Amino acid sequence: MFRAPLFRPSLRQLAPILWLLAGAAALPLFPAHSLAQGFSLGVRRDFPAGATSRWVTVGDLNGDGRLDIVVANEGGTTVSVMLGDGAGGFSPKTDFTTGTSPNMSAIGDLNGDGKPDLAVANYGAGTLSVLLGNGAGGFGPKTDYAVGLAPQAVAIGDFNGDGRPDIVVANGNSNSVSVRLGNGTGGFPTRTDYTTGTNPIDVKIADLNNDGRLDIVTAHFYGNDASVLLGNGSGGFAPAVEYLANVNPGSVALGDINGDGKPDLAVANSGSANISVRLAAGLLRPSSRTWTAMARPTSSAATAEPTPSRCCSVPARERSAPRRISRPVPARTAWRWPT
Repeated sequence: MFRAPLFRPSLRQLAPILWLLAGAAALPLFPAHSLAQGFSLGVRRDFPAGATSRWVTVGDLNGDGRLDIVVANEGGTTVSVMLGDGAGGFSPKTDFTTGTSPNMSAIGDLNGDGKPDLAVANYGAGTLSVLLGNGAGGFGPKTDYAVGLAPQAVAIGDFNGDGRPDIVVANGNSNSVSVRLGNGTGGFPTRTDYTTGTNPIDVKIADLNNDGRLDIVTAHFYGNDASVLLGNGSGGFAPAVEYLANVNPGSVALGDINGDGKPDLAVANSGSANISVRLAAGLLRPSSRTWTAMARPTSSAATAEPTPSRCCSVPARERSAPRRISRPVPARTAWRWPT
């Protein structure tokens, strides 16, 4: 019977093979997947902002097609604007005055002139500052509007379908959101407050029930839950329906997580080091009813900033838990996330 001669390669013959094997051992466990993504981050570059930079927002502020940055400086009374050069660099900051302890900003065309403006939630002042843009990356003097205590977050949207932007602010120490309807020229004279859970720290808006009307979602740091307030399309909102999250929610996001075309909710829980996800149960229209505000509206315009109390001058996580206030459980609507 024929036997093939035994092959005994020399070390020189094995060298190329060993070199290839050594290189393969250094590759990730799933090299094809990792290489296909082709993503990496470059060297860090720091750009000076203001004291206790708290929140960053990105948008094209001067109409040059390049993204710019707005930073809310909670340790002072300013937002810092840095204009982008389109190559990853930014100009030295220009500061614009806001109320005390600006916590978050939002960008939108608030007066219909096609130029981006700013809405800023001032944590220490209990106000909303509106700064109208000049289209070149600069902003005019602020106009302040009273909201609740310790406003934490702000969002811009058309709540009453008149084509004019409106603003909602989450009030951390008032356990409410303030909705201010816009007049289309940059003013927001009408305010209505709606009760939420305990210490709302973030707010998002979206059409949750597919009725063409914007709704509100808030995350509650001390309430350990999130609230949904369905819009009626006329600028009003239904009583809040609360959904349990986990310990100390810090932010909330909305999106179609499972690809079924329905809006889902994700909450980041800082106290339990996890994320709570709730998948939407359905896209049902709310029951036919007239929504009633849970707090009286006020038509006061710009107001002077109140002196912040001690509880409103430090971050929420450093404050003692506010006293819970008993309130009736709101009637549930036809739309819901599963409990």
